[in-house]
Amino acid sequence: MKTKKIVYVPDDYNQYNVLKVPAFLIIAILYLLKYLFLILLPQLPMVGKDLGYISEFMRVDGLLVLSSLPAALVFIAILKRIPEAGNLIHMIWKQGKFLLLASVLLDLTILLTYVLMDRRAMDEVLVITVYFNLLLAAYLFRSQRIHDLFSEFPEQPSKI
Repeated sequence: MKTKKIVYVPDDYNQYNVLKVPAFLIIAILYLLKYLFLILLPQLPMVGKDLGYISEFMRVDGLLVLSSLPAALVFIAILKRIPEAGNLIHMIWKQGKFLLLASVLLDLTILLTYVLMDRRAMDEVLVITVYFNLLLAAYLFRSQRIHDLFSEFPEQPSKI
């Protein structure tokens, strides 16, 4: 009989006995939400500060914001990952890895299409963004913890 190798320690689990979301994944999701932040940031009421230049510098448009939407769904599912969550949150969570990869691939596709169409120059910001996206895609593909994380969802307590 083969014994199962223990991969995770008790601290890796939350109060619902499912894996906690790793801090790196939270940071990665916030990175994928960058276009939403860059659109919303200038809208914040800041006294005497105009932050609109950030969106202009990053050349954010509606199509780039679209690439953040799958990651936004996963972020909402993280916040609502409790036993009482509805079927929609559960379904989003089960597809979380796919949604995050979709967000990365959409971002890469849109950015590279903009370069090919001469809508955007291949500058340092773009190179760094593409590099981070490739690293994140590799992490999502290769990480066993990410696979295990999205395969678990807190169960409703059984009623006796």
